[in-house]
Amino acid sequence: MKKSLLLILLATATSYIYAGEDSFEETESICWELESLATKREELKRELRASQDADQRERDEQRFMTKEERREWGGSSHSPTGKLQKKLKNLVRRQSSLERMLERGDTETPPATN
Repeated sequence: MKKSLLLILLATATSYIYAGEDSFEETESICWELESLATKREELKRELRASQDADQRERDEQRFMTKEERREWGGSSHSPTGKLQKKLKNLVRRQSSLERMLERGDTETPPATN
């Protein structure tokens, strides 16, 4: 997180010095998006941990059930954990892409893919 903030400050200052006010506003926009992505990433991590914990509790409960009880109960084949993992992975990719753009000094924001 500290590295991201340092990159944001460096990119913002560099953009302001070398490219002028318009580029500064675009860079600032990217910085705000990066901050938003970092917040979403932390939220998704917490949500994923909670989902994984729930899945583990469910598996622990099933461990002591008979086959017939498991069939009646339905099991955990439709867990949301996989969806959260995919969402988090996409968010991390987007954040990395934006950080690389800032390092290069590229301020043209690509469209979000979420």
